[in-house]
Amino acid sequence: MVKVGHYEVVTELFYWDNFVWVDKLTDTELLIGITDYAQQYLKDITSITPPSNGQRFASGSDLLTIESISKEYLLKSPVSCVIQELNSNVIDNPDQLNVRPFESWLVRVEVLDHGDLDLLIDGEDMADNILDEVGLETRASSSESKDFSDDFDYESEFSIDSGEDYDVYDGDKPNTNGDHYSDDDYDDDW
Repeated sequence: MVKVGHYEVVTELFYWDNFVWVDKLTDTELLIGITDYAQQYLKDITSITPPSNGQRFASGSDLLTIESISKEYLLKSPVSCVIQELNSNVIDNPDQLNVRPFESWLVRVEVLDHGDLDLLIDGEDMADNILDEVGLETRASSSESKDFSDDFDYESEFSIDSGEDYDVYDGDKPNTNGDHYSDDDYDDDW
């Protein structure tokens, strides 16, 4: 397992995308679950609408729905498959996905098209994908809140004059012939 930003990636697994992990039990049997990235995106997961045992799915079709307090996610099938088993423990207690996403598989499937397995991403490549996402998030959040603790020497670059070389305003204003007028002589309409 590697940690990328705030996200964990299990390098021994395969991935459909940033949200779906796949564990190859055999050449024809897989476990499917959601990633740490997905559970952090969804936040508090409240329910799962599972498929039925024996139901068939094409690769990329809607496999199941995961709902959280504020979002709904349609998990796509990473391969053409038949549902062999539902993890009823996770279906009944969906908050487990927030605590242990890589231990909480959702469905066990039989692969129908072995060519689909070639489209899965290995763990190292998924870590790189997450790093690309985290980099974008970091840049976006850093542009929102600026950190002004830079190394620029403001004191030496901008001299602040103490006013010693200037006449101090004493309430009288000289005119061009040297006479002085008081503030009362001006009609300020400001």
